[in-house]
Amino acid sequence: MELAAEKEISKITVKDIADRADINRGTFYAHYRDVYDVLEQIEDEAIENLSHFLDNLNNSVENIGDMMYPIDCYLNKDIKLSQRLLNSRESEMFFKKLHKVFKEKLLSNESYTKIFEGDSLSQEICTTFITYGCAGVLQNCMQHRDIYSPETVNHALNQFIEGGILAFGQNKKTMA
Repeated sequence: MELAAEKEISKITVKDIADRADINRGTFYAHYRDVYDVLEQIEDEAIENLSHFLDNLNNSVENIGDMMYPIDCYLNKDIKLSQRLLNSRESEMFFKKLHKVFKEKLLSNESYTKIFEGDSLSQEICTTFITYGCAGVLQNCMQHRDIYSPETVNHALNQFIEGGILAFGQNKKTMA
């Protein structure tokens, strides 16, 4: 990740990694296929850590939008890693993994799923919108950390998500 902070991942070579880690290329290949294999393992570890973090948090979140604040703070702990994982040319896979974690955590929130009882299509549409939107907001915030604080992002997302979900729930009730 030190190398990734210095140059694009696509420009990092196995020799660069071996030199930085003070190992020979044979040792590298004993553990990894290529540079992208290293990146994938770093991504998987970051996602696993974030998922465990969210498991511990999930029961204490009252508002769905409040889930984003600790995630933003968590990613902010290692801002260089987060920025590289979310804003490199190779970030698409990490972004998809991040979306998957958000979706799993959102769907495990009983107050959220209760809104959609009997309407799985609307639940899927709203969940996809929220989770991709939140992942995109985090991606943008990591790129522009000097502008967006975790508190500002949390406040805006809470208003948007909670207002939208509450309006959706109210519309469902009036249509029934």
